[in-house]
Amino acid sequence: SDKISVLNLNLDELAAAMSERVKQAYKRRRVGVLGLFFSPDSFQLGLMRIKYLRLIQSHDQDLLLAMEQTRMNFSRQQEILADKKQQLARAKQKLAFQQQQLSSQKQEKQALLTATNNDEKRYQELLAKAIAEQKSIRQAINSLVKRLKDGTPVKKGDAIALMGNSGGKGGCSTAAHLHFEVTDSQGKHTNPAGYLKPDWPIKWDNAPDQPFGFSGTWDWPLTHPRITQGYGYTWWAKTGFYGGGPHTGIDMVDRADITIRAVADGTLYKGVASCRGYPMNYVAIKHDNGVISWYWHVQ
Repeated sequence: SDKISVLNLNLDELAAAMSERVKQAYKRRRVGVLGLFFSPDSFQLGLMRIKYLRLIQSHDQDLLLAMEQTRMNFSRQQEILADKKQQLARAKQKLAFQQQQLSSQKQEKQALLTATNNDEKRYQELLAKAIAEQKSIRQAINSLVKRLKDGTPVKKGDAIALMGNSGGKGGCSTAAHLHFEVTDSQGKHTNPAGYLKPDWPIKWDNAPDQPFGFSGTWDWPLTHPRITQGYGYTWWAKTGFYGGGPHTGIDMVDRADITIRAVADGTLYKGVASCRGYPMNYVAIKHDNGVISWYWHVQ
């Protein structure tokens, strides 16, 4: 970049010098024509001088054009240099992202080691609990969604249950929390993040996964939710905790208020699913648009 700047300056100086040369050549040409009649030299010699003068002037013009082309080439090189700098900046951003991913992978490995205490048996126990929980929820939704008929009308914000750990005795829950799901009338899961309000005071505790966004209009089922696991192929899902499938809801806790509230108007239904022979309580709200919100592990 410094060299290009110096060359540009030199080109400006040379262009000025060449311009002055053209002026002087023009003056000499006029004098040369008059000199044909007064010079002691032969007439032929005068013609040769004019011929060479025109040739030099033509060469000067060609050189100026070449210099201007060089200037344009340098300008393009500066544009290329600017593009290279942008590419370098993007490459640095990509490198930083890759370093972040590598760091996240290291954290994931450490989290797994911490969760299992390097104990394969402990890992298999956690795996079995997660698979059993997921299986029970799926079976319950598939069988119960078709039998939701007459229930209790509820309004948005009504208290509908208390956060609990039902299903824990069967190994389907590791601690008190709310597993919040959303399905259609046929039991097909969808990401609850698309229904919950984005402007809600939430905290994150889902590492090594990253925070994610919300884009809905529903109120949250908990007043001070702390997210412990998101929807989809979370880190735990990728480790095989759900039999290769995604996590079908959002897990959250609230240490200040365990009251679960209706996210929107609808009809409330309560039930119990069996998980490894032990009861796992739930409530569900069927909303006017046919969407059903599910609240699992309630007391």
